[in-house]
Amino acid sequence: MKKNIFLTALILTLATGACTKKQNTTAPSPDTKPITTESAARVGVPECDDYLNKYEQCINEKVPERARAGLQEAFEQTRLQWKGMAADETKKAALAAACQEAATASKSMASTYGCEF
Repeated sequence: MKKNIFLTALILTLATGACTKKQNTTAPSPDTKPITTESAARVGVPECDDYLNKYEQCINEKVPERARAGLQEAFEQTRLQWKGMAADETKKAALAAACQEAATASKSMASTYGCEF
């Protein structure tokens, strides 16, 4: 049950981020840089790290600038949640399956931008 609630929240977060339209009326700051796998802490669960690496690469390389901010925010929230869950041994076992399901659920969003998971 907790797994279903988590996945529903994750999918809603990702969907909301993907649908958010913000008009960027200012030029990007020169010190603004995309998130990178090297600088982001790993979750420590291979299925999650693989999914997050692919998702991050999709955001950085394929998603148009106007949609990128919402997806990056959702990405960071998800990564932090999963990292917290991975630190709890009682939740870590279920996390691998949840990450696989999240990857499956994200395939349609990813294909919209020409990404493959």
